[in-house]
Amino acid sequence: MSDRLGGAHGEDAEAPTAVDAQPPYQRAHDTAPERAETGTLDHEGIVGSGAAVDFFASLSAAGETRRERLKTTFDELHSRGSTLIKSMWDGLSEIDGVTLYGPTPDSPRTPTLSFTVGGIPSREVARRLSELGIFCSHGDFYAMTVVERLGLANVGLVRAGCAMYTSEDEVSRLVEAVRGLTKD
Repeated sequence: MSDRLGGAHGEDAEAPTAVDAQPPYQRAHDTAPERAETGTLDHEGIVGSGAAVDFFASLSAAGETRRERLKTTFDELHSRGSTLIKSMWDGLSEIDGVTLYGPTPDSPRTPTLSFTVGGIPSREVARRLSELGIFCSHGDFYAMTVVERLGLANVGLVRAGCAMYTSEDEVSRLVEAVRGLTKD
C-alpha cells in the first residue's frame, strides 16, 4: 500500500486498475495566467501584493490616479535612497582600511553597497556591528565566483543598504561604527 504515487491512502498503487481508474490530469483553467497554475492560488500573496501597492500609493498625495501616486512615491524613494547611499559611500570611503565594491553612487544602482574592513572577516564585522545595533549581511551573497575573483573567498563581503525607513542618522552611525572597527 502506498500513497507515494499520488493515490488515495490505502490504495494499492501497484495494481493497474487503481491507476487506470484515476481521471486524467486536467488543467484548472484554459486561459492565462491561471492556465499555468496547477494548484490553489496564493490568495494571501495576491491580497498582500495589492495591499503593498496601495500602501506605496498612499505615501504620496501628488497625482490624481494610483499610477501617478506610485510614480511619485518611487521617484522620491529613489532620490532619497540615492542621497543616503552617497552619504554612506562618501563616509566609508574616507576610512583607512575600508574598501568599497560596486558602482559609485553617481551610477544607476540600488541603495546597497558591499565593503571589507582591513582584512577582518565579514562575519566578524557583521557580528561586531550587530553588538552596536547595526545589522548588516555578510558572505558572498550567492556571487561566489565574483567574490573568489576579488580574492575575498576566505573573508567575504559586508553588505549594507538603505531602505525606505533608513535615516541619515543611521547611515552616520554605521560609518562611525566601521571607523571604530578600524581602530581596534
